[in-house]
Amino acid sequence: MIPCDRLSSLLRRALVAVAILGLLGSVTSAAPASAQAPRLFVVGDSVILGAESAIRSTLGANWDVVFDAAVSRSTSAGAAVIAARKHEIGDTVVVQLGTNDAGTISVFEARIDEVMQQLADVPNVVWVNIREVRDYYPAANQALRNAEARWPNLTVADWNAYSSGVPDPVYEDGLHLTGTGAQGMANMLAEQLGSPTGSVVAPAPGASAQSPVTPAATGLERRAFESMVVMFSLAGLHQAAAEAKADLARAVLDATTGEADPGAAAVTPPLRGGDSLEGAALRTGSAGEAGTWLWVGGAVLAAAMLAVASLALRRRYRRSMDPRSGAADDHRRVVV
Repeated sequence: MIPCDRLSSLLRRALVAVAILGLLGSVTSAAPASAQAPRLFVVGDSVILGAESAIRSTLGANWDVVFDAAVSRSTSAGAAVIAARKHEIGDTVVVQLGTNDAGTISVFEARIDEVMQQLADVPNVVWVNIREVRDYYPAANQALRNAEARWPNLTVADWNAYSSGVPDPVYEDGLHLTGTGAQGMANMLAEQLGSPTGSVVAPAPGASAQSPVTPAATGLERRAFESMVVMFSLAGLHQAAAEAKADLARAVLDATTGEADPGAAAVTPPLRGGDSLEGAALRTGSAGEAGTWLWVGGAVLAAAMLAVASLALRRRYRRSMDPRSGAADDHRRVVV
């Protein structure tokens, strides 16, 4: 019979191995879930096209942003885009349409309903209204406010009012966005949408945008952590298996010979046919050494990947702070 203390030792090591496997499984399965962000679908014309970079930077940390904006797009053309890309739409949509076809209010009202019919099953639709720089835009904005009563999932974001608090938000045409105007629209949308995680997303109007954390950098950090866990877990399993195998062989040997030694070391190596105690001890020592090298390899790999992630963040920050990059003024379009 195998002694009770040997059985207890074997059970403890088996439980340690199972716990390590469970930790590994939970980390690797939870990492993709934690990286998953709610979908934000943005559709519009050249006005919001000028804010694409700012919107991605300001909202990208909390939202999976899908952007579809084009020069001279009408409201009906926007409805067609929504219909064609419905499979990409989640629970939140931002619409910025009407700049090019709001001259006839009855037509614009019908086109608002055309868009909203395509979005009837979307819980949260935010429609950015128009800066009132033409005589028919006030009526168009009123048509949007009237549509809120018809469509309970619709909220109008008042860019006309919000932009008055943003320094130099537009170019000479009064519509297309400067760098500060693009960031101002992104801030307004962040305030309107809120953060899915409940944290504050948007800085005050006119404040400089903070350097975003790029998905590539955060992905590298996550992969570094996962690699470290994998290597450490493999090392732990390797060591636990070697010790369990030694204990089992020793227990069987003791039970067979009837010469159990209570003071024997728990890591007494198993004997193979024709092997000696010295040879078995060397094998067990090699197994322990291999486990140690697995730990060292995991630590080195994790440190290297974290260093790469840090360099990526620093490069992104320097680029965002360099005024020569011109990133904020990429869309100096005057065609709506």
